[in-house]
Amino acid sequence: MIKFFTRCFALVLLLAMGASHSYGQTPFYSEDFANGIPAGWTNVDATSLAAQAVIFQHSTDPAAVAVAALGYTPSSTFGSATAANGYIWANSDRGLESAPAEDHTTRLTTTAINCSGQNIVYLRLQSLIGVFDYDASTNVKIRVSNNNGTSWTDFVPFPCLVTGAAAPPCTRWSANPEIVGINISSVAANRPAVLIQFEWIGGWDYFWAIDDIELLNQDLSIQNDMQVNTFFARAPNAITPASQLEPFGFVADVKNNGRLTAASSTLTVSIKNAGNTEIFSSSVNYGSIAPDSTAENVFFTNEFTPPNAPGELYTGSYTIALNGATDEVASNDSRTFQFAVSDTVFSKEFNTGLVGLRYGGAGGTTRSYSWGNIYYVPNGDGMAANSVSFRLANASQLAGRTISTFLYRWQGDANGDDQINLAEYGGAPLAFNSYEITGAETNIITIPVDLDGNQIPLDDGYHYFIAVQYATEDDQFMFMAATQQLDYTGMWFYTDSLDRPRYAAAADVGNTGTYFLTFNAVPVIRLNIGPLTSVQEPALAAGAVSVFPNPANEEVKVAFKLDAPSAEVEVSIMDLSGKVLRTERHQNLFRDQLTINTAQLPAGAYNVRIRTEQGVAVQRVVVQH
Repeated sequence: MIKFFTRCFALVLLLAMGASHSYGQTPFYSEDFANGIPAGWTNVDATSLAAQAVIFQHSTDPAAVAVAALGYTPSSTFGSATAANGYIWANSDRGLESAPAEDHTTRLTTTAINCSGQNIVYLRLQSLIGVFDYDASTNVKIRVSNNNGTSWTDFVPFPCLVTGAAAPPCTRWSANPEIVGINISSVAANRPAVLIQFEWIGGWDYFWAIDDIELLNQDLSIQNDMQVNTFFARAPNAITPASQLEPFGFVADVKNNGRLTAASSTLTVSIKNAGNTEIFSSSVNYGSIAPDSTAENVFFTNEFTPPNAPGELYTGSYTIALNGATDEVASNDSRTFQFAVSDTVFSKEFNTGLVGLRYGGAGGTTRSYSWGNIYYVPNGDGMAANSVSFRLANASQLAGRTISTFLYRWQGDANGDDQINLAEYGGAPLAFNSYEITGAETNIITIPVDLDGNQIPLDDGYHYFIAVQYATEDDQFMFMAATQQLDYTGMWFYTDSLDRPRYAAAADVGNTGTYFLTFNAVPVIRLNIGPLTSVQEPALAAGAVSVFPNPANEEVKVAFKLDAPSAEVEVSIMDLSGKVLRTERHQNLFRDQLTINTAQLPAGAYNVRIRTEQGVAVQRVVVQH
C-alpha cells in the first residue's frame, strides 16, 4: 500500500479554514544571476565620487575577482558552486593607488518579493568578502523592508569579519564561499511585498561577491530539530460506544529539520486518561535520518484497546526524541489527539472547532449534496441504530426547508475506488427520515433514524454510513457544521495497510447515489445506538424485489421474486423528504410484476418502499421526463 491520498474535492467554506505548510529546503524564491542583475533591482553608490562609484557588476568568470584580491590566493577565485553560471560582485579596491576621497555606500535592492503564507523566511546565499578599512560586523548589512522601503530592519551577515590583527576565529576575509544564513521572519514572514537590500559602507577595502540567493520556509541555522508531522494515526472515532470498542494502532511520520543527520531517535506514543495517568505506551526506534528527510510508514508493534469506561476522555500523544543530542525546537516534537468512550454515541468530532462546510461540483456551483460519517460496528448482535444527530451551520437561512437522513449498511470499499457505490450498499438505505428546519436551530438536532421510529438492527462486521441530504432547485446553499481539526487520513492508511480499513466520511455531490470518501474534514453527524428492544420488520433478501427502468419516465415496474407468496403487499412512493406521495396495496404476490404510473410525478429522485409478509425493501428511482 502506497500512501497517496491527494484527491481534489470542491470543498467550500462558510467560516474559516487554516492553512498548513510543508517545511522543506526547496526555496520559494531564488536568484542565481545566470541572466545578470535582475531587471528592476536598484544598484547605487550613494556617497562616492562619480568616477569612484562602487556598484555591483555581473560576471561569469570566477577569477574576475582576482584583481581586487590583491594577491591573496585563497580569495582570488570565487568559490560559489555556480559562479561560472553567473554571480555579482562589488570592487571596493577599484584599482586606486590611494584611499578614495569618499567612502562608498553601496546598496543593491531587490524588487518586491511575495512572502505571503510563509511562516518562516530564511535567507541563504553564498558570499565572499574581504575588508581592510572597516569591520564588516558594523559596515556590511543585509536590510529588509516590508513597507516599500519606508523603514528597514538590519541584519549582520558577517559578525566576525574585522580589520587589523584579528584574533581567531575572526578574520578579515570570509570563507570562500561563506554560506550566509539569516532568519528574517520577524520582518518578512507572511508579508506580500518584501524588499531585501545588500548594503556595504566601505573605504578602500577588497570586494564582496554574492551568488545563489534563496528564501526558504525553514530556519537552517538549527542543527538538531526533529518534528512529528501532521500525518499520524488517531483513534477511528472521536467517540465510540463501549459496546463497539476494538483495538487500534499507531503510525506517525517524523522529519529531520536540522542541519545535522539525526543518528538515532525514538518515537513514543502514549495514552493518558482524564486524570493524566498513562495507561499505554509504545515506542519505535529510528536509525540515521538525513537532514530534510522524512521517515514514513513505520508502524508501532503494539495496539491499544480503550477500557470499557463510558464517559472517559483519553489523550494520545506522539513524541519524538533525539538520542544523545538536544532537540533545539521543542514546539514540534509532539502531536496530540483525543478520543472518548460513550454509552450509545458514535461520533467523528467533539462539537468543537467547527466551521461551516458544504460540498459542490466544479466551481462549487452544485447546491444539492449529501454528506455523512462512516462507523464500523464490530459487535452488532443484539444492537440497533436508534437516532441520528446532526448540526447545521446556517439554519437561519434554511427555515421551512426539509432535509433527509439516510442510514446505509456498507461492506467497505470492495473495489478500491475510494467510493461508496450503490452495489456495495445494496442500492438503497436501511432507513431514512426527514426534518423540517425552523431556522432557530443553533446546536445539535436529533431525530429517529427511521421514518416510522423503528429501531434498525445492526450486524457484526459492517460499516454503517449515516448521511444528511440536502436537495434544492434554487441558489440557497446549506452548510454543515464540521471540523477540519481531526484528520483521519493516517488512521485510514494504517488500517487499510493491514486489510481492515476504517473510514471517516463520504460525500455525494448532486445526490447521485455514489459517495466519495473524505478524511480531512468530518461533519457533525452522529449515530446513536442501543440494545435491540423491539421486534423489527426484517429486510427482504437481495434480489427479492427490483425496480426498473431506472431512470423512469411514464411508469416504473416492480418485479417480485419472493421465497413464498405474500398475502399482503404494500408499495409506497416517497419523495426524498420522506413524504408519502402514493400507496398501493396488493394481495397474493409471489413471482409477479406491478406497474406504477409515474407520469404525473415531477422529475427527481424518489424512494419506493415495498412491505411484504417476508420483510421490507427500499429502492431508489429517478424520474426523468
